[in-house]
Amino acid sequence: MLHPAERAALETAAQGAHEMFLRLWTAKEAYVKALGTGLAREPREIEIKLTGAGARGAFEVFDCGRPVAAALAWTGRARVRQQLVMLACFVVGR
Repeated sequence: MLHPAERAALETAAQGAHEMFLRLWTAKEAYVKALGTGLAREPREIEIKLTGAGARGAFEVFDCGRPVAAALAWTGRARVRQQLVMLACFVVGR
């Protein structure tokens, strides 16, 4: 389910690998939902590059090697019903 570059980044991540995986997967899921395809797409064709950290970590999407324009792309943690969860938002750009 991971793009080879995502897998390589996770293998070199030390303590933050779990958080990185959550951000990668949540961002990828937000992207395919924005496209309207859901997980009918091959997830390995989509590469997520995490570009920011903290409460609102930005990311970039490369679909089959091509960059995808985004009007908004971020991941972050929030409390939902008293539970800390990972959220992502992707709005397709023009």
